[in-house]
Amino acid sequence: MVGEGLGKGPDDLKKGFVTPSFKEGSIFVENAEGKIMRLAWEAMDGENAGPLKEKRARLRSLLPGEYTVTGYRLLRKDDRGTEWTLSGLNAGGVSTFKVETGKKSVIRIDPTVHFGSKGVLNRKREFMVQASIQGQHHAGVTIYKASKRIAMNYKVTGANGVVLESGKMNYG
Repeated sequence: MVGEGLGKGPDDLKKGFVTPSFKEGSIFVENAEGKIMRLAWEAMDGENAGPLKEKRARLRSLLPGEYTVTGYRLLRKDDRGTEWTLSGLNAGGVSTFKVETGKKSVIRIDPTVHFGSKGVLNRKREFMVQASIQGQHHAGVTIYKASKRIAMNYKVTGANGVVLESGKMNYG
């Protein structure tokens, strides 16, 4: 199921509806029986936009039940218009939501990226930088620009502010 919209058939009377907390992107969800589905949302453009059409286009129909979001890809633009993709994955679940017949639920995905790092001296007296980059509920996160994973710049400074180490770190 790739983002089924609001249908008008008799089966839709047995379903509930979901809409995302994000503007553009896709999610992978798993139901209680282990079935995995992809739901996607695109930004509304000029002639198709409008409050009523946009609200209706944001809804996806699902059978009632408990669902777990196992992955997401959020499309973002910065102030300069540069497009970025934030991708998160956690097989144990990023978030859960419940669908009830005839009701609307919001699927909430937190786009916050958490960075953690530390420096360690190994047995050979070499300095190593360890970093963790995570999203919601410890999801492994990757950030893309122009469909390529971006490297992160880093600097390690001593207590006196002197740069001890710097470079680019690839991750993922």
